[in-house]
Amino acid sequence: MVAKTFTFARIAIVLAALAALAANWHMRDSSAPRTEATLSIGGSSLVVEVAGTLASQVRGLSHRDSLESGRGMLFTYPDNRVRSFWMKGMRFPLDVVWIADGVVVGMQENVPYESEDGEVVRFQSNTPAGMALEVNAGWIAEHGVQVGDSAILDTAAN
Repeated sequence: MVAKTFTFARIAIVLAALAALAANWHMRDSSAPRTEATLSIGGSSLVVEVAGTLASQVRGLSHRDSLESGRGMLFTYPDNRVRSFWMKGMRFPLDVVWIADGVVVGMQENVPYESEDGEVVRFQSNTPAGMALEVNAGWIAEHGVQVGDSAILDTAAN
């Protein structure tokens, strides 16, 4: 009986330590200054918040009430792959521009923030992409963005 209690206590201590480390990691990332850059697509430019860490990518734009005009969130990855996203915790619809090697390779317009059946909306790129730009719904049409447009990220501008 003593051995079982001792083993249980060790497991509880390890789990508590892991939970504390995870909470510390999450808080450190969410309190870190946001990295911003300027992204030029075709003839338009906007200021983007760069989501380059796993924590910032998982959080994305969730739980925000809006996105300022002329701004977006750019998810960056080390390689080009089909990318899967969800709209968990979102409060507004988005347009998404998929980018690979500095070129627009796909787009999804007016992605809803909630489905009619209450399920979390999920979507993915149709082709491999190394970046995904989330902007307010209507931005793609308003700025005439097309597949094949160049996409240039300037991290020194901000």
